[in-house]
Amino acid sequence: MKTLFMFDAHIIRQDPWSCRGPVSELIQTLYKYGADSTLWDGINPNILLTKFNTNIPLKNTVRLPIAVERTLRMFSTEWDDNAISVWCDLMQGKGIVAEIYRDILQYLASDYGIECFAYWGSNRTIRDFCRSVGLKSVAMELGPTRLPFRETRYCDFLGVNGDSHTRMIDWTKFEPLEFSRWRQSGGVRYLDGARDDAGYRPLTSRHADKLCRTTRPLALIAMQLDDDSNCLIHSEYGGMLEMIKSVVPKLVAAGWYVFVKPHPGAAPERNSGGARRRNVEGHENSRRFVADNFSENEVVWLDDVPASEYVSLLSKIDALISVNSSMGFEAMLAGKVAVTLGRAPYNVGGGLPTLDQLVSGEFDMKRYEDYSSRVCRLLVDYYLQPSALLSSPTVLSRSILRNSVLVEALDNGGSAALTDAVKANPVGLVS
Repeated sequence: MKTLFMFDAHIIRQDPWSCRGPVSELIQTLYKYGADSTLWDGINPNILLTKFNTNIPLKNTVRLPIAVERTLRMFSTEWDDNAISVWCDLMQGKGIVAEIYRDILQYLASDYGIECFAYWGSNRTIRDFCRSVGLKSVAMELGPTRLPFRETRYCDFLGVNGDSHTRMIDWTKFEPLEFSRWRQSGGVRYLDGARDDAGYRPLTSRHADKLCRTTRPLALIAMQLDDDSNCLIHSEYGGMLEMIKSVVPKLVAAGWYVFVKPHPGAAPERNSGGARRRNVEGHENSRRFVADNFSENEVVWLDDVPASEYVSLLSKIDALISVNSSMGFEAMLAGKVAVTLGRAPYNVGGGLPTLDQLVSGEFDMKRYEDYSSRVCRLLVDYYLQPSALLSSPTVLSRSILRNSVLVEALDNGGSAALTDAVKANPVGLVS
């Protein structure tokens, strides 16, 4: 199956290297093994060349006509509300940018014989075009979890994040995941004792005593970037400030001790990556709202927890609230209640409790524990793959071909057939 990897055709955020990581890994794999290696088990890999990687002397390269590249460059403007709106249109398959993309896809399919398009992140324009003309498509994205758990990526024929096919699967058909054994296999000792236990490692936050000594239920709000697709098209919120204003007062009124963890990519002192004006302003406005309306005995702005201590932080809390952060899934793995306010791959069939159910206590904890153990099994064994996915021709090829099997099952038999096909095709050794 002739597959085209087109990770960076449309440059977003004024950052020509927004897909630098996966593109570099794929290029290194093509260099190392060659595009004609038998290790590419069932696919013929091709890579789209843009003006940012035209010096790559690889076989099986594809490039767009100069005029088309110039047209696409029109959308790589200042990262303001208009540019973000254009990007949202592309991700949702509408607007003039989607029309241009459809013409490009038709050109690539006709002139290069591309049978499958592999892309990075959310892009319903590519997905819907391929389904409409009988071609294959695979969305790819970074997945949870972070160290000390295994870092992951995933491939999905319906899309990533809130578009993921996991949300259509019957979670009751999967065996529960034995959390304690799974944690031990990852070299993690999890402590379920008192809050002053060390957990995975001691917390260095200046607020560690508040986290460890309080007897009140603890809620951690994991903030995300305002210009992330998770917020823009997979939630109903216009930004983090809107979410904070909606969530924090309800938790405080119900007697919860609330800790708000800002996204590290929105730190104003950063000069690259996610520290874009929209994100910095959204987080700063959220911080001011918290400071102006609540005492530190009610809400704490938790801005000093390094990534290496996230899992330890999760061991101290009772519930994790997010729009659809990967930390929600990690909270489930840590045995904590996760509440998502948007659409997420781990909120299967609407099985997670709502915020109102959390603050009222009107949800069945036993059902939640059963749900989380089965959904974690689904993601750990049948969805997420090691982060080395792009560095292995065989693993990558089989992942793409596996998605072809899944989409055919969905088209021919609906969600029940999709569930059966997923169970019959684990991505690795079953835990």
